[in-house]
Amino acid sequence: MQWCADDVCTERYQISNMGSSLRLGTFCHENGHMLMGWPDLYDYDGDSSGVGTFCVMCSIGPGTNPIEPCAYMKYTAGWATLYAPTGYQNGLSVSSDGNVVYKFDHPTLSNEYYLIENRRRSGRDAAIPDHGLAIWHVDEYGNNSWQQQTPQLHYEVTLVQADGDWDLENHRNYGDAYDLYASTLYTDCTPLTHPDTDWWDGSESGLYFMNIGASSSVMTFDFADGPPFSPGFTAPSYASELARSETAVYAVTLWNPGSQSGTADVEIAQESLPDGVDPTDWVASYRQVGGSWLTSPSTFSLGPGEEIDLEVRVEDTIGTVEGMAVTGLTATSTADPSVTNTASFATFYDVPSIFIVDDDNGAANETYLETALADTGLSGHLWDADGRGRPTLAQLSSYWAVFWTTAQGSASYVSAADEQNMIDYLDGGGSLFLASTEYLTSRPGTNTFISDYLHIDSWTDDVGGFSVAGIPGDQITDGMSLMLLGGPVATNHADAIVPLAPSESIFVTSGDVKGLKVAEDDHKVVFLSFAFENV
Repeated sequence: MQWCADDVCTERYQISNMGSSLRLGTFCHENGHMLMGWPDLYDYDGDSSGVGTFCVMCSIGPGTNPIEPCAYMKYTAGWATLYAPTGYQNGLSVSSDGNVVYKFDHPTLSNEYYLIENRRRSGRDAAIPDHGLAIWHVDEYGNNSWQQQTPQLHYEVTLVQADGDWDLENHRNYGDAYDLYASTLYTDCTPLTHPDTDWWDGSESGLYFMNIGASSSVMTFDFADGPPFSPGFTAPSYASELARSETAVYAVTLWNPGSQSGTADVEIAQESLPDGVDPTDWVASYRQVGGSWLTSPSTFSLGPGEEIDLEVRVEDTIGTVEGMAVTGLTATSTADPSVTNTASFATFYDVPSIFIVDDDNGAANETYLETALADTGLSGHLWDADGRGRPTLAQLSSYWAVFWTTAQGSASYVSAADEQNMIDYLDGGGSLFLASTEYLTSRPGTNTFISDYLHIDSWTDDVGGFSVAGIPGDQITDGMSLMLLGGPVATNHADAIVPLAPSESIFVTSGDVKGLKVAEDDHKVVFLSFAFENV
């Protein structure tokens, strides 16, 4: 509508419905269009939720107290107090007042970037469903009617929802209490997390938002524009079997996989020793190759990608006790003590080396297997896959036997890389005990590990059963009759297996095979489709 009088002309206008009471929500939203040129951030065809109740340009909130414009609107309006950090920075401060916005640009595309702001459930934002750091992924060429999240079709403004459920894109709600970042629940958003900080074309941004603090009027986070300084260890072997009074020496490399330089404090300690043995009996020390053996902490400087060759030594000075010593070599960032990594080495004196992979998705069921081994006089090195990451081939290959159990875990997290590591371990002559009610159930079908190493032809999911019986004359299970009602795992999830030669049945329930063994090519496997922890 254009009209002029006395050299004054109309240009843009908006008309907002007053309704039955004076409310400013729609007026603010429409003025965002008229005065600022802001886009709508809701989905025009209504099959997704846009950015939900986190921006006045999507869901306004209460008409008498509309929510604030989000960081993208403040940035494009020129209202933002803008920061663009680079490198590695600790303790960046983000106030919920003053329109503070952090911006992180795509290296080659001016239309794509990340924005960070601090949102508090107070004042104009009293109605937002969460509080903490809002991480926004912006592509100015996108459109908030495009919820597909593909390189070609995605929102103009995406709220990176901390829980990774993408409820807004899937139209489940207009935001919930798990969408913003704050400790203790959601503290990191990096190329390694879910959700991640990738660009829309799938390439890694290299952006690390870490150690996000508690929600408050002033929040903090650490930032790196590449893998931060994070000292870690690699080793060719993590275990050894010795006779009493012998000395174990492990080669280990301290390295910095990050793009930032830093210093690491390194120290050694015995994590586990048999009863009656103390650290002065089985002595642990370390050194830089060619240097003096040390028992006290020391500091090493590492540039990006730099490596330092070390050695770890474990000495049995008494020669009277059998069992296992677990020795931990720990590297901690001097600048940030929360960044720490430990390599654990297991030395077995006069007992076989056993690696227990505790893969029960964070539960505490590993004690069942530890107790069972201890009752036989054996020792096992426990590895918590949930807390310490997936076991590497080097770790598996260091041990005579690997005992791997998922207990009540879904086993969907047992990846193709894990399966390949188990294959390579067995090809090297290893001995594997794998117990999992859900491993087969979580697979879409057979694969090389299942058909060529477990030698399973097919299976029926979740047949269940309250007991299993051994096979008469079998070397392992002859005479066994095991009840499965006393443990932590529901018995109805056990699968029925159809073995494939050369595997042999070792446990059955009413004719259904629930366990098998394989001995071929210098390796051995025992697989149970019921929970060992229930026996």
